Parts: sequence; C-alpha cells; structure tokens
Amino acid sequence: INKESQALDELTRQQKEYQETQQAFNAMGGSIKGMAAGAAAGLSVGMVVQDISAYQQAMGQAQALTRAMGEDWQNIKRSVEGVYTSGISMDMQDAANSVGQIKQIMGDLGGDLTNTSKDAILLRDTFGMEITESARAAKVMMEQFGISSQQAYTLMAQGAQMGANKNGDLLDTMNEYSVQFKQLGFSAEGFMNIVVAGAQSGVWSVDKIGDAIKEFGIRVKDGSKTTTEGFEAIG
Repeated sequence: INKESQALDELTRQQKEYQETQQAFNAMGGSIKGMAAGAAAGLSVGMVVQDISAYQQAMGQAQALTRAMGEDWQNIKRSVEGVYTSGISMDMQDAANSVGQIKQIMGDLGGDLTNTSKDAILLRDTFGMEITESARAAKVMMEQFGISSQQAYTLMAQGAQMGANKNGDLLDTMNEYSVQFKQLGFSAEGFMNIVVAGAQSGVWSVDKIGDAIKEFGIRVKDGSKTTTEGFEAIG
C-alpha cells in the first residue's frame, strides 16, 4: 500500500508540474518578454522556453555530445540553462550545442563551464571564431601556460580586437605554437603581445610569427657552430 501511495503521489506531482507549465506558457504567450519575466520570477528554464519540446531536444543534443551522467550531467544542464537565460544565446539549441562542444573539447571545467561557454559564443558572434576552434586553442593555452579558461578567451578576444586575426589564423597560431613559446619562457600574455606586435607591424599571417619563433627555438637548442657564433656576436 505504501508503494502504491508513493506512486500516486508522484503521478499527482507530475500532473501538477505539467499543468503549471502549461499555464505559464499560456500566460507568457511564448514571447521573449514573457520568458525574461518568468526567469526573473524564479521559474525553471523548462517552464519559460517557448516550447517544451525544444528544451527537451536541446538537452538531448547536449547529452549526446557529452554522454555525461549524474552530477556531471546536472552541471551541464545548469550551464545550458544559464547560457540561455543570460541572453548571450537566444536559441536553446545553440546554447546546448555550445555548452556540449566546450565540455567535449575542454573537459571538466566545473563551475567555469557556463562562463566559458558564454565567452566562446561572444567570440564567435563578434569575431567569427568557431566554438570548436576557440575551445581547442583555449585548452592548449590553459595546459601550456597554466591560465584559466577566462584568461585564455580574454587574450584571444584582445588579440582579435588588435588585428591579430585579420588573416583568420590567430586560433591556429595559438593552438600550434603555444608549446614553443612556453619552452622559450614566454607567458600567455607575452605570446599574444608578440603576435599582436607582428600583425600591427604589417605581418599579414601571424602564423609566420609563430613559425619564426619555433625556428629560433630549434636553433637555440641545436648548439651548432653558427648558432654559437651568433650568440657570441650578440654578446
């Protein structure tokens, strides 16, 4: 009897939630204004998006991308909801794809997943940098220079603002040459400063700057006669 009573209570609760959701949609009329009002009133995102099926589809996409379970999945759900209700992405599917891609590429970011996803969307919408590409570059920078995801995205945005992405190869440069710059003792900021300086001095492709630094690193390590003579000449 106790199990039957619990099952009945659960069914009653689900019916009540469904009715409340339907009433919320009817009251809001599916408008963005209503969505914001609903979020401000403390309603769950599942109750304020324009269409429950769109919410479910978006979450299904995020689940497929990440294959997360348990608390990890709950964190992803919170991030999708946080990105969507922030207004950074006005489309639930886009929010879910963005969070899913960030999680898939960058791994466990914990509480930083939401803000990192927002940063990636802003970088995409402002400078045309695809989320998957910026995520890869950010991950490499984090691993090589020991910086946070926010610092990595801030540096990429600053570099783009200063013209370092005029040939569309800034992310490839950060991704490919972070290792070489780190080995030569540069910080993430120093790496970006050199790339920006090169772009502003007239270098069209910043990849050439990275390649030059890579070659310099190889020369420094090879210990050849010409390299030794070159350092001696410098003093």
